[in-house]
Formats: sequence, C-alpha cells, structure tokens
Amino acid sequence: MHKYPLEFLKRIDGLPEITTDEMVYGLVKPIRTSVHVNRKKWGNAHISPGHLDVPWCKNGFYLTERPEFVFDPLFHAGAYYVQEASSMIINHIINKIDIKNNLVWLDLCAAPGGKSAILSSNLPDNTILVSNEVVGKRVPILFENLQKWGSENKVIINNTSAQIAASGIIFDLILADMPCSGEGMFRKDNNAITHWSEDNVLMCAKRQRQIAQDIWPSLKENGFFIYSTCTFNIEENEQNVHWIMKNLGAECIHISTDDSWGVVHSKLFETDSLRFYPSKLEGEGLFVAVLRKTNTELSSSPKIKFKKETVIKPEKIDSLINNANVFKPIEFKNQIVIYRSEFDELVFKLKQLNMIGLGLPVFSKQKNLLLPNEFLVFHQAFNKNGLPSVELEWDKALSYLSLNTVETVASGNEFVYVSFNNIPLGLAKRVANRLNNHFPKNWKIRTLNRPEKPIWHTI
Repeated sequence: MHKYPLEFLKRIDGLPEITTDEMVYGLVKPIRTSVHVNRKKWGNAHISPGHLDVPWCKNGFYLTERPEFVFDPLFHAGAYYVQEASSMIINHIINKIDIKNNLVWLDLCAAPGGKSAILSSNLPDNTILVSNEVVGKRVPILFENLQKWGSENKVIINNTSAQIAASGIIFDLILADMPCSGEGMFRKDNNAITHWSEDNVLMCAKRQRQIAQDIWPSLKENGFFIYSTCTFNIEENEQNVHWIMKNLGAECIHISTDDSWGVVHSKLFETDSLRFYPSKLEGEGLFVAVLRKTNTELSSSPKIKFKKETVIKPEKIDSLINNANVFKPIEFKNQIVIYRSEFDELVFKLKQLNMIGLGLPVFSKQKNLLLPNEFLVFHQAFNKNGLPSVELEWDKALSYLSLNTVETVASGNEFVYVSFNNIPLGLAKRVANRLNNHFPKNWKIRTLNRPEKPIWHTI
C-alpha cells in the first residue's frame, strides 16, 4: 500500500462503493489483455477456447495471455485492435442512446484511436466521424490506427477545442475522453503514480471544464456529450459533470448495465455516471457520463459561405471502389481521396482546420500519373476484384511488413495487393517474379526477434 500517495488513499473514502482495501487490491491484481475485433474485416475470426467475451462489447475479447502482437500480420492489417476492456463500454453506450441517421460525430481527444475505432464500427453509412488530437506527436499513431481500421467515413484533424468551435461545424455527438490525472492507470504506469498530486488533480479538473466549455457551442441542441476520464477522483468526474449540467446546460442520461458486469452507478452531485474499478471487473479504472445538451444557444462562430467544387472523377475509381457512385473525389495532400458526397459542405468547413486525413485515399499523384495509394487496400470500400492479389504465408507476410522484397512464383508487371488469411496487408508492385514493397514506410516491423510459429491462431 505504501507505493501509492497517502493523499490519494485518503480520498478513496469519498468514492462510491469502494473501500481502500478494494482499491489497492484492484491496483495490484494482474492485468488482463483484451482485443476489439474488426468484424468488417475479419468476419470469420475464430476465438480460441479460454478467451472470454468482454460483456459490454460484442466484439471484445479477453485473451488468456498477451502474445507478441507485432508478429501477427492480422494486427498490422487492422483485423483487431489491442484495447483496454473498460474503454469498450463506448460500444454499449452508442447502442443505448437514441442516435438518428445523417450524423456528424466528433472524437475530441482521439489518440491513439481505440475509441474512434469503436465509434467507426457503429457508424451508419451516412455518418461521418471527425477524430481530433490536439497533441501533435500523438497524431501519427491515431492516423495509422484509423487507416488500418478502414472506415472511409472519417476525418482526422489536429486542433484545439476552441479552433474546432470557431469553424462553425455542429456535431450530433461528441466523445471527450479528457486528459486527466490518470489514477486509473496506476497499475499499468508507474509514472502516473510518481506524477500524482492533489494540485495536479485540481489543474486537470480546471482544464477539463475549459475544454468542455470551448467545444460546447459545436454540439447541437439535444446532441449527446460523452464525458470520460481514466481517473477515480470526484473533482475530475462527478463534480465536472455537474458543472457542465449547471453552467453549460445539459441533463445526465441513464445508461443501464447488467449487474453481473461489476460496473458501479454513481449518483454523486446529481449525476448518473458509470465507474469502473479494477477490483470489481476485468478492466482499468474508468469514469463515463452521458449528457444531452439542453440549452438552445447557437454558436457565435461566423457563417462561412459554402463554395461547391467541380471535380473530375478519375475513370479507374469505379473499378477500385465498391459503390463508387456514392463518393466524391477531391485532391488532398497530393492524393485523390473520396468521401460521401452528402458531406461536401462539412469538408469545406473542415478545410479551415489542420486536416491530417480525409476519407479514403485512392490514388497518389506522381508527376502525370495516378498510382494506387498505399492506404487504399486497408479500407472497407476497397474492391478486392479491382487489383490482382497475392496471398502470403506467415513468414513471407512478416518479411513484407518489414519492408523487404518478396519473391513469388508468378511473374508480371502490375500493382497487386498482398494479403494474409485473405485480409489485405498492403500494396506491392509485381516486377518479374518479385514484389516490390509499397507498405507504408513508417509502419514497418523494426524488430528481428521473431517467434518460431504464427500467433494469430491464439486470438
């Protein structure tokens, strides 16, 4: 018990339905690895005996051990995401609240991308997800994870809450997984223990209120605001939710859970919130509250006059993209990307922001040529019949993911996509009887310590 700050331990008495002994037990008990399976890519995923379901997420599973994911080609293909189980409650919440079609969603503090992946898995076809990360050095991992997950209805931005609000974009749903003091990470991260202080708790609580206040004009009336932290204290949780309710105008929405899950319902400060304690379930510390905006004030952001662009559609798109007629192509960062045409005005407004990724990149522009983009084959709308394919065995798949040239039996001179277990891994250019590698360079496997046999069958 001595490893935890005395002030932290004293505060536990004020938390709902937890004792100090229970808290400490939860912080020292072994951590269970869990994954979220991408059924839109790996629909026939076989979950081996011994792996248990995460009860609040239909595609979440606890593993019996933590394998070396870096040596699993399906991990690199976006067939699943290694995700802490408590955070998967977002899947349950999205299926409990009254979400209509034609929606614009925002994941405000999105890196590394696990919650955005869950939101993407629940997106109706005519819904778009904007994933934002304000910390620049965390943007690349968000970009990588969302490209691999493969939803084309996405935008990735790098902005502050105030900048997003100034754009005039209105969202139907905002998920704010707030930067916090990280008490729920104590058993995974010793730095979280070292840096904990009461002053830091209060500083985080103040910053969270500021973020909520800045983004509030961007939430439509009756829109949903999902507030979450990975900390236990009341200041950053119930007190802040109560502050939002009273000062910004919102009501707390009840989210029912099964008693067997071990989730604690908190009613402190007139809230109706969910608390996850590691001693009561298999997962990390988490706090979640769902708010519905009740005030009728509109954003004071200036209205931006929409100018419709004229776009020439490349002929090859029809062969590479399923249902290509529902998408609009535009040039973005020396690429031809596509997004659903009904979001034309939204994309026009997003161009004011620091937009890192948009929709599905189909082509890269090289001089006067349009070449298949390196991210194309990861996406759900990619037409697998649009390019020849080469299925790789495990050892050759790892060699490809290490950016090596792969020898093949067939010969030719054409772009192909390589796959493992019939799931696309990336692009290659067949030259004679070898495959020149077009896997994204920043994503390569950098370690050479491979196991002797594949691990994917253990998932």
